[in-house]
Amino acid sequence: EQQKFQFYYRNLSRQQAQQQAWLQKR
Repeated sequence: EQQKFQFYYRNLSRQQAQQQAWLQKR
């Protein structure tokens, strides 16, 4: 169960980083 949460958190963090990069690119 903890592994699942870790995976979800990491995915969320990656998504946020991608969004930030897109904002900077703009």
